[in-house]
Amino acid sequence: MIKRVNKEELIIQNNQLAFQNQENEKRAAELIIANKELVFQNLEKEKRAAELIIANKELALPITTILRIS
Repeated sequence: MIKRVNKEELIIQNNQLAFQNQENEKRAAELIIANKELVFQNLEKEKRAAELIIANKELALPITTILRIS
């Protein structure tokens, strides 16, 4: 049995879908911004990690020199 849908019901359903699409677009925009922020944070962490590696090597140099002398 096929249910007949009247014009008013179709309009209501269409409006509901349009609203859901708008909400999805807003959420997608928010996620794009959040993703860009995470990319930036990751780049900053990579820079900091590289700085710490250099600092660690610089600190290790005197220690290895002291160990060789001892």
